[in-house]
Amino acid sequence: MNEREQIEPEIDRGKALELIKEYTKNGNLLKHMYASEAAMREYAKYFVDKEALHKDNIETWAVAGLVHDITYERDGDKHMYSGADLLKGKGVSEYITNAIRVHGNTDGTDQETLLDKVLWIAEECTGLVVAATLVLPSKKLKDLTIESLMKKWKDKRFAAKINRDHISEGCERVGIKVEEHLGIILKAMQGVSDELGL
Repeated sequence: MNEREQIEPEIDRGKALELIKEYTKNGNLLKHMYASEAAMREYAKYFVDKEALHKDNIETWAVAGLVHDITYERDGDKHMYSGADLLKGKGVSEYITNAIRVHGNTDGTDQETLLDKVLWIAEECTGLVVAATLVLPSKKLKDLTIESLMKKWKDKRFAAKINRDHISEGCERVGIKVEEHLGIILKAMQGVSDELGL
């Protein structure tokens, strides 16, 4: 698939919001999906600037981030497969549904597109950014710096569930340094801080 060409997602943000709210009642999980949407939109802009992605695919990437955990509340560890199947049944493109199907694979297998690879590393890092924000005196995203975030990254006891090896490997696959990767996620989340309540 040529991501330098426009790819039709077959779903817009309005429909995606309706769907996630139908399947998700947990407020923190919804915020994770909003953060992932913002992260994927920011990442798409990064790759448009690198001429690796068509500009009309920015919102497609954002929608993929928004819906990636659509069935997590219902299906737990099987949500990647059930979510992909659910969305496929709603007519969502294979470009998005395949990225959802493989985003939980711990070894990164079956990644074919740039979208697959970026969703695999971006959505997980939103949790690190939230954790790093919540230990600030202000508990505000605007006060979190990349320097502070990198210190938390290097402290493997902090937010220990974040798989740093997985993310480092994923960054190598997309050709980006971890610090730049975290900077993209941080910038994205700061842009939706009100929606995230941080």
